Amino acid sequence: MVSREERASRLEDAFEQFSVVVNNMATKEELRANKDELQASIEGLRTEMQASFEGLRTGTQVSVEGVRTEMQASFEGLRTEFQVSIEKLRVEMVAEIRAAELRITRWTVGSIFAASAIIIAAMKLLP
Repeated sequence: MVSREERASRLEDAFEQFSVVVNNMATKEELRANKDELQASIEGLRTEMQASFEGLRTGTQVSVEGVRTEMQASFEGLRTEFQVSIEKLRVEMVAEIRAAELRITRWTVGSIFAASAIIIAAMKLLP
């Protein structure tokens, strides 16, 4: 049979572990800030690409017809590559957000389970 002191010691250990888990848990604000940073990065890339597109467009208007055609083909290729890159970044961002939401859910469920275990253990200690 386990003594009261041992049960109390186990309860203290469980509470300390619970405190560590809660302190290490990412907050919604941190995850939202990460999401905002990713969105800002994507917007920055979009702006840079649009500026590049405009620079290419301006450069092709001055060129001879043959060079103009070649530049437009290059421009369309770059546009396609940039659009694919943007879509890839968007997909990665969505996947990262979903993974973060899943981690938050897991931490929340784990915290609830740990808190329940601590409460049950504490109730068992009461006479």
